[in-house]
Amino acid sequence: MGIVTREEVKQILDIEDESEDGRIDVLIPLVEEHYREIRNAPFETDDDDNIVYPRGARLTAALMVGYQLYASRNSGGVQSESLGDYSYSRSEGLDEYPPQVIGSIRRFVRAT
Repeated sequence: MGIVTREEVKQILDIEDESEDGRIDVLIPLVEEHYREIRNAPFETDDDDNIVYPRGARLTAALMVGYQLYASRNSGGVQSESLGDYSYSRSEGLDEYPPQVIGSIRRFVRAT
């Protein structure tokens, strides 16, 4: 099983209809690959060799899917915008995710 399911993504992002299901299904494996690249360390496993994801991994992966959904809709060259207290900025590459997302992945990696 992966880090997050479509149903979990939709619940966390408060998506009630099926209009984004196809995009979510495509984004989940891509986001999970990004998660692993950002983490840059193997996941722990239990006694049965099942992957044990860190606390908060589902939430972080769902937020990454949400970020990608928003970024793909607004990829017309916009690097940043603000509206009241809300601001959004985007860059290219794995560091395109907000610093809070990157930090929430890396903080659970044990130093070797």
